[in-house]
Order: sequence, then C-alpha cells, then structure tokens
Amino acid sequence: MTKNKIFTVATSHLDTVWRWELPKTIDEFIPDTIVKNFELIEKYPHYRFNFEGAFRYELIEEYYPEQFEKIKQYVKDGRWCVSGSAYENGDVNIPSPEALFRNFLYGNRYFEDKFGVTSKDVFLPDCFGFGYALPSIAKHSNLLGVSSQKLSWGGAYECPFDLGVWQGVDGSRIFASLKPLSYRYNFDGDVRGDLQIIDKLADNGVHYGLPWTMNYYGTGDWGGAPDEQSVASVEQSVAYNDTSETQVISASSDEVFKQLDVLSENEKTSLPVWNNELVMRSHGAGGYTSRAMSKRLNVKNESLADMCERSCVAADALTSFNYPKNVLDSAWKKVIQHQFHDDLPGASTMLQYNDSWNDYFASLKQFQGEYQASGGALANELDTSWCEGVAVIVNNPVAVKRKASVQAHIKLNRNAKYVKVLDKNKKEVPSQVLKKTGKEFDIVFTASVDSVGWRVYDVIGSDKPCEIKTDLTVTEHSLENAKYKLLFNKNGDIASLVDKKLKVQLLSSPIKLALHHNLGELNYPSWEMRKADIDSEPYCYANTPEFEIIENGPSRIAIKVTRDADFSKVEQIV
Repeated sequence: MTKNKIFTVATSHLDTVWRWELPKTIDEFIPDTIVKNFELIEKYPHYRFNFEGAFRYELIEEYYPEQFEKIKQYVKDGRWCVSGSAYENGDVNIPSPEALFRNFLYGNRYFEDKFGVTSKDVFLPDCFGFGYALPSIAKHSNLLGVSSQKLSWGGAYECPFDLGVWQGVDGSRIFASLKPLSYRYNFDGDVRGDLQIIDKLADNGVHYGLPWTMNYYGTGDWGGAPDEQSVASVEQSVAYNDTSETQVISASSDEVFKQLDVLSENEKTSLPVWNNELVMRSHGAGGYTSRAMSKRLNVKNESLADMCERSCVAADALTSFNYPKNVLDSAWKKVIQHQFHDDLPGASTMLQYNDSWNDYFASLKQFQGEYQASGGALANELDTSWCEGVAVIVNNPVAVKRKASVQAHIKLNRNAKYVKVLDKNKKEVPSQVLKKTGKEFDIVFTASVDSVGWRVYDVIGSDKPCEIKTDLTVTEHSLENAKYKLLFNKNGDIASLVDKKLKVQLLSSPIKLALHHNLGELNYPSWEMRKADIDSEPYCYANTPEFEIIENGPSRIAIKVTRDADFSKVEQIV
C-alpha cells in the first residue's frame, strides 16, 4: 500500500494587473511578496515558497536587483520554487497554441538561464477554464502536470477528480490536481487533521489505491505571503513525519507530478482519466467578449507573428538576412505579457488597457518590420526580369497550397483604364479594379501559391477589364462559386449554405444576428455571463435589411447587408 502523502504548496497569488495597473504591482505587491517570504524562509526551516511567472522575475531583476540575487540563492537551496513553467500566468483559452508553447518556452528558458532550474508543471491557481488542447500542449512542452482550484467556481462539468490524469485532444496525457483547495486556504494545527484533506485522502485511497493529495495554502490576489499560523502548522506537521503513517510534504508546485511520474505503470493506470475540456459555465464566460479590442489586437499579433516567423526562417536560410531572434522574442513577450488571465479576458481597468493596447501596437510594428525586411530579402532573390509592368510578389504563409483573392495597391508607369495580371507563363489570371486614381489602382486578383511559398505576378495596364469567365455568381440575395452556394433570407440572415460538391446543407437554421441582455452578477460584470442569459430568447434581432452588391468581378464577389439592431446600425460584408 502506497504511503499517505499530503503535498502542501505555499503560494502567494499575484494578479499582475486587475483592479490596478502594472506600476502598483511593481511598487507595492512585488516588494511585499519578497520581504514577507524572506522572513518566513529564515524563520521556518521547512518552508518552501512557490511563485510563478518569469515576467514577474524579470521585474524583480530590474527593479530589485539585490533581492533578486537573494532569491537566486534561495532557489539554489530549494526554499524558493520557480513555478508553472510560464512567462506569464496567462489565460489558456483565447491564446493560440503557438502562444501557449512560447509562454512555456520563454518561462522555462528564463528559469534555466537565471536559476539553473526549470519547472515541470502548469501552475494556474486562478484562470477562467482550460481548453482541450492544454494537456497536449503541456505534454509536448515536456511538462508533467497542471493544477488549479478554479473549477470550484463552477465548471461546465462536475470536477472529475482530485488527483488524476487529463487526456488532451491528440491523446497526450498529463497529471492533474483539480481540487487543491483555495490559494487563500489556511491551516491551524496539524495538517493531517484538516477535514477536507482527510476526505480527499480517503477518497483517493479507496477509489484509486493512491492516498495522496495536493493542497494550496497562502494568499492572493495581490501577492504577499501565507499567514504565519499556516506556515507554522505545516512546519509542525512535517516534524511528525517520522512517527506518522501520513507524510506531510512542504512541496514545490510540481513535486506531486514528479512523484506520480515515477510510480509503477500499474499504479498509474489506476488513476482516473478525464478526456475532455475543463471550461467554466458562467464565471469567466464573459471573458471571451469583454474588451474586444484586446482580442482583436491579440489575434492580429499572433497571425502576423506566424507569417513573420516563416518568412524570417526562409530568408535566413536562402539569403544574407539574419534571423532576428531578439526582436521576435521581444515582440512575443509583450503579447504574452498581456495574455495574463485578467488582462486579455477583459477584467482589468481602462488605464491598464491603454497600456496593453499600446504594447500590442508596438509588437505589431516589430513583427511588421521584420516581415517586410525578410520578405524584401526574399523578393530580391526572385526573378522579376520577365515582368513588363509592376511586379507583385505574393506570399502564402500557411502550410497548404492556396488559391485565393489577393488585394494590392499598385502604381503603373502609364495611364490605363484597367489592368491585366499575368503569371510567369504570361497567362492572365482573374482580376478586377476596386479603385483608380490617376495611375494608382487598388486591385484584386486570383493567385495560386504553394505552401509557405512566394510567387511573382505581373500587373500591366489594359484598355478593357478582365474578361475571364469564372465560377463566381452574385445576385442581391446570393453568392456562389464552384464549391458553395449561399442564400440570404428576407431578414438579411444567412439562411442557406450548401456544399455543392458534397450536396450537403451545412446549416440547420439561419445564422441570425441577435442581441441578448447581460444580467451577470454585478460583483464580476466584466467576466461573468450567466448560462441562462446566453440560452434565453434574444430581446432583439437585426432586421430591415438593405442589400448592396459591392463587388462583382471574376476574382471576388461581395454583398453588403445593412440592418438595424436596437438603436445601432450594423453593416456586414459577405
């Protein structure tokens, strides 16, 4: 029989931003956390403190260098634990998988560089739910487990277990501690006598043959340290280990996962397995929509960063261009900094968002600059000698071959009413003019480019528009190409979308633009949205549509639908 083990994890949860801005964290919360935990470390020999987020350590290194050196010694002594593997204690639902991978990469890379250690866990005491991809990403980041107490706030599913295995979308598995008690939990006396811990040990032992449990204790959300009574209780409990059947461990946040990992295969297979997402039902649900500008800037950065990365790698391999690692890391870190779980989900102050959005735009400029520089280096290597007009180079940054419409602004060297666009074989491709001012044109043309490839097209003047017949058809209430046929109903809703090749109707009902009342709890208006409100009948649908065909050419067709919704005007381009 495996010996009873209680893993106590001392922590001080710090919201980098929330109802305050970053300067308050730097000026007040970080030094308070440092001073109070230094005192506890010196007074209690078994006390081990867990603190996550490499970004916070960067702040300590910059603003409190003497204390940072002392932390390095405490880490070496095993008394201060760098936890969670991440650069920032971020949301894990809105960010892309690439962002999550980089968050763990930058975090553990910093920990290894500065402290000579890495963390093996995802430490998220406070976070608004956990997507199905997280265990897969964590596993492929060489991490062992994840812990959080947030599901006690109302998960979409009943919390599956205290200690077990979480399987991700690709079948990868990590360990999970899902009932570790609140990060504000306190102990008073021998930890072995805590009723909640007794129940968890008994349940895990009876059902899975593993009488272990992990438990947070400490404070939050503004840093600081666990109360001294709790620390003294753990210290006293550890002292009884030699005479007790239940071991109390003053643990790092990843210690339980390290010990689970070395169990026999039979012991591991006895653990419960959860094979699904672990999202929230109401608390945090509003975080998908609050401060929509942050979501927009975040995804624009993630998309441009991916394009930039591929372009820079190609340019570094094929030209004299040098891969701009420092610039890309700097830009990515600013993005990840603002993926913090009270920042990107929309739960912070307007003053903070002024700073966040400024950083997002700064990162966009960094990514844009390197994308243009690397693209220019590659363009210089491409053969444009065959072009008679303006050479336009098209990049396809995705991993599959694409044929799609491309929009470009060009200036011809002669007057012309229209343009022709030619590929390298001098074959004309579908094109159309959107706008003309003198010799300058905004054009759309159809390009076909291999995955992560670059292709040259020649734009020349023409006295007549492109006459290529394509499969595009538009009426005031329909759009159609070789693959799909889309129909609007009289209310302006997309009522039908047929896959012509499969002969399948893809919609079960019209796609309606509707408005709902948000009756969420006033305590958490920025990030709570009640499921009942979401499921209720909308109080208003967009209506009284006006249809306008705004593009009708061989390369692209589009309809603009303008409707009223409550006291707003809504324009939708399809």
